[in-house]
Amino acid sequence: MARLEFCSEALRDDWSEIDLTADELQELSMELNALIENVVASNIALALRKALLEALESARIAISLYRVYGAKGLSKNLQRLFGFVCIEREALKKESASNADVLERLGKWIYRIDSASSTALKVHKALTKPIQFLIGWATKPTEGVDGSEDEAPSIEA
Repeated sequence: MARLEFCSEALRDDWSEIDLTADELQELSMELNALIENVVASNIALALRKALLEALESARIAISLYRVYGAKGLSKNLQRLFGFVCIEREALKKESASNADVLERLGKWIYRIDSASSTALKVHKALTKPIQFLIGWATKPTEGVDGSEDEAPSIEA
């Protein structure tokens, strides 16, 4: 029986989440609310703005349901935001010239969610250097020398 108790304690230490404090959740929520207000007030194309607001509202739900799903809910929402950035890459590139401040705030907020969820789940951040590079590549307006869109970076990059 003592061996099972030892195993139980070891698993609990390795697999349990670190709870985010109410202050941390409140801060994430306040930052998200400010970001949503910035998106609403921006001149981002209507279709992209609606899609972005929908993605951010799902993040708001993930934060409000933290007590139910914990940091795993935040992590799943983070994955959805990564998917949104990849799918809407072309539209984000077009908007990055005139709405750089909003998109920069979006990137910073995604980074904060990644930090909070990875700390709580005791895992490495998803936004490692390659992922940060891809998000930056997807949102920065760049054109090739001949005026055409730049190609996706190679796996070696």
